[in-house]
Order: sequence, then structure tokens, then C-alpha cells
Amino acid sequence: VWYDQINFIEDVGKEGINRFGGWNKGLDDPEYCFAHRTADRAIDVMKSRNRSQPLYLAVDFDEPHGPYICPPPFRGRNHQEDLPVPETFRMEMGAKPQVQKDHSEYLAARRPTPDTYPRYYHKYYDCNEFVDSEIGRVVEAAVEQLGENTVFIYTSDHGDHLGHFGLQPKGPTMYEATTAVPLIISGAGIDRGVRSQALVSSHDIWATVLEIAEAHTSDIQSLKDPAYWGRSLRPALSGGDTEVHKAVFIEYNRFGIGTDGAGEFFPIRCVRSGDWKLSVNLFDTDELYDIKADPLEKYNLIDDPASAAARNKLHDLL
Repeated sequence: VWYDQINFIEDVGKEGINRFGGWNKGLDDPEYCFAHRTADRAIDVMKSRNRSQPLYLAVDFDEPHGPYICPPPFRGRNHQEDLPVPETFRMEMGAKPQVQKDHSEYLAARRPTPDTYPRYYHKYYDCNEFVDSEIGRVVEAAVEQLGENTVFIYTSDHGDHLGHFGLQPKGPTMYEATTAVPLIISGAGIDRGVRSQALVSSHDIWATVLEIAEAHTSDIQSLKDPAYWGRSLRPALSGGDTEVHKAVFIEYNRFGIGTDGAGEFFPIRCVRSGDWKLSVNLFDTDELYDIKADPLEKYNLIDDPASAAARNKLHDLL
């Protein structure tokens, strides 16, 4: 059952004081929140399904994305003065790409003072707790309706800078804050409590689903295409130091500053291998980070002679 934000806006109405229309009613009533309506539909699918057939269900929530609308008791649960502020919030950016410096200053100019931590992040944390509760509703229904032979995969499309180098939401960067997203797999046949440091990609989720479902992958033409490099994560779910990929790749193809239509096109191609990450910024300074030595990615080593071998190896991979 397809349900997206176009359907949602039609459901809750477009009337109101701003472009979010009826969604603003979600500040008081969960029935006007996207996550709640999405969870309702997911639960209805599970209740009405043909129990003789297997089920694959993708449940996609917009929250905690802006406009950060959520109802009581979650609204107002977090307070601005209690939020953790990254130690890099107003750090000198040094050898960073100019677009990041420009973006950081663009955002700083829109705060009461440059040193004021973004005033909406308490809403972000509220909204996170709200969507967690909606995910909980879906999980509880799945346990009840689908039984023990069920596997859950939880992930996200991107993270949030949370003020890292003064940056907010996502943008033209490849920092761990936005690219190292959660990936949790649990359920039938999955060992509990296993944590893996293997490099994996969203491309691997499809292959993992197929193997868990015991699908005949040899009959699926897409998996024979050399351009499709996703691998099943099933071996890594048993623990140990199972390697999935020697390198993973990330790309960005959107705006440089602000939003779409501002800051012009800013493409990035990125590769991560082991502890090293290289970002090639076509119109700006490239970036090289040693994640183990510098987990907050403070220092761009792209021109560091001692790091040239690592840089060149990653460049060849990319």
C-alpha cells in the first residue's frame, strides 16, 4: 500500500498559516502526524495480509525531519539548554573546502549570534522520541501478527550534522555525522548482541533480504550485473571480523549552500576504506581523513605528504 507525503498532505489538508497546512495540527493530535498515519497503514497491512504468503514490508518515516512536528507527550520533552553541543561547533575550519566554510557562515548569520546553538534542535530530539514510539507500534504489531519468523532491518537515508563545524541537517559534506547511518538487523535466525565494524552500504540491504528470505538469487538478473555490487550481510551478522567490502562509496549531487536552488550544483564522490576516507569535491578542495586518529574529522590531510600513499590508494579505488 503506497503512502507518501503527497497522500498525507491530501489527507490532513492544505489549509493553514504555512505550507505545512494541516500537519500543524500534529502539534496537538498524533492523527495529523505523518509517522502516526504511516504506522497505522503498516499495521493494517499486517492485519489484512494473506497469511499463506510471505510478506516484505517497507515502512518509511519522515520524522525526525523538519518541520519537527510531533504531539504531546513528546513535544517539549527536550530543552535547548540540555542539548549536547559538538566540540567542533565553532571550530576554525582550516583546510576545509570553501563551500563548507561558506555554508557554516551562511547558517551562523541566521542565528541570533554565531555562537548560539541552533534553536530548533530540541524539536529534533522531541521528534526522534516520537518516531521511536511509532516504530515501536509497528514492531509490536509485527511480533503479534507475523509471529517469530520475522526479521527487522532498521536504517536511515542520512544523518544530521547537529552543529558539527556549525553545519545543520545534511549538506555538501561526507562527515560521519551524516553518512554513518544506523543499521540494525534483528529477528529470526539472527544472533543477538552482535556488533560489527564491517564496512557496509545500503546497496547490501537488498542482497541481505533476498538471502534471509532464501530467494533464488541466481535467477535475478540484476544481481548478475557487474554494476550491482551489493553483498549479503548474513555472514557479518554472526560476529567476528567478517569483511563485507574493502571499500564503500558515497555520492552527493545537490546544492552547495542553503537549499535546492541556492549555492549551485556541488557534486562529491567519496570512498571509505579501513580507517581512511577520501572525498573528491569537483569544484573545491578535496578532503582526506584518518578516522581512527581523528574521529571528528577535524583535520583535512589532503596535502599532507605523510598521508600521500593512503590518499593515492583511495583515489585509485574511486
